[in-house]
Amino acid sequence: REDFPAKPNPSALLHLAKINKVDPASAAYIGDFEFDLQASKNAGMKAGLFMNAKNKYLAAQADFTFSCYHSLLKSL
Repeated sequence: REDFPAKPNPSALLHLAKINKVDPASAAYIGDFEFDLQASKNAGMKAGLFMNAKNKYLAAQADFTFSCYHSLLKSL
């Protein structure tokens, strides 16, 4: 975390993709805050939103949403 600029800068996500030999276009990043969605888009990744009562307004910015990990796993 201290080695990269803060989100929404995509540097950390791109670094993780590179060291794991993953094309960012085939990856997704999941978060619960606006900067998470922006960082994933800036990295060329799909943006997933873990929704709760306070961040539902961000749903339109996400490529996919879910409110419990069980539903996410079922959709995979």
